[in-house]
Order: sequence, then C-alpha cells, then structure tokens
Amino acid sequence: EHMAGWGIDEIEVSLPQLPFAELPAVSRSDRIRMEQDARHRNARYVAAILEHGAFCTKVKQKRALERRHVDVHYALGRNIGPLFDQMWMAMERPNVVVTQVIFPAAEVEWRAFSRFCKALTEAGHALRGASNTLDVTALHPHLPWGDTPKAARRLFRRSPQPTLQWVRRDALDAEPCY
Repeated sequence: EHMAGWGIDEIEVSLPQLPFAELPAVSRSDRIRMEQDARHRNARYVAAILEHGAFCTKVKQKRALERRHVDVHYALGRNIGPLFDQMWMAMERPNVVVTQVIFPAAEVEWRAFSRFCKALTEAGHALRGASNTLDVTALHPHLPWGDTPKAARRLFRRSPQPTLQWVRRDALDAEPCY
C-alpha cells in the first residue's frame, strides 16, 4: 500500500487489509443519508444500551462533556490511510477519550473484523512510534455472548453496525470504567 507523503516510507510495518469487499459507489445524497443513519443508530445504541442500562455512568458523563468522537467510514477502495488518520487524530486529542469509526454497509464476520481492528491499531502505533496510546475494541452486531461475566460483556459490544472503538489509555488508567 502506498504511504508516500506520510514521512514513514522507511518504516517496515505489516499493514492489514480490509476484511470485507470494496463497497459499491453510491450517490452523494445516498452517502449522506447512510452516514446520518449510521450516526443515529450509534447514538441510539449508546443511549439505550450503555447509558440507560447504567452500564457505566461515566459514559454518559463523558458524552455530555463531548469527549467522544464518531466518524463514519464508507470504504470505496482498499486504502486504509484514512483510518490511520483517524487513529492519529485520536492520539493527538487528549480532550477526546473515545473515538468510534462506524463501517456502514460492511459485511464482515465478527472475528475477522476484530482481528482487523487489532492489527490496524498495532500498525498505527508502530508507524507513529507510539506504544499503546489507544486501546481498541471491535463492536459488532453479531458478536456472540454467554452467561459468564467476561462473555456477558460482549452483549454490550453488540453495536448496530461494525464499529472500531479506540479509548485513550491514559483515560483507562485514570477512569477504569471504559
């Protein structure tokens, strides 16, 4: 993958590939509607599942303080550069604790999506020379869950659409609720 202009040409890092097929071109108006729908569905998920269920009161507090950023990534091509841009912005904005990147229309199995999110984050840290600045969680509508405490956590990670979530490590250390 071509990374010229990023000042990282001399660094050797294995770059992950998107785990789903390239999405079809859509009109500008359809893309805007898709993005609005993705944001609306995400907001309902956060409000109904995380906030209303009192899963974590700090989620509501942080959202009220606008310490959360949501982006929608409609993958027209195979270029993952815009995802690194999102990650690096998340690393550089200490006032934003949670960054979510929603992948509308992406048909991807949850395990493959989880592996991709982890590999992307590891590559992004390596390219920036940063170590564990962000913690990553893959949210997915088909994530299985069970009756053990650890497996039940997955229930709260069943988002309406595949979503990559980064949380700043310094926030995790200061407020372990994330």
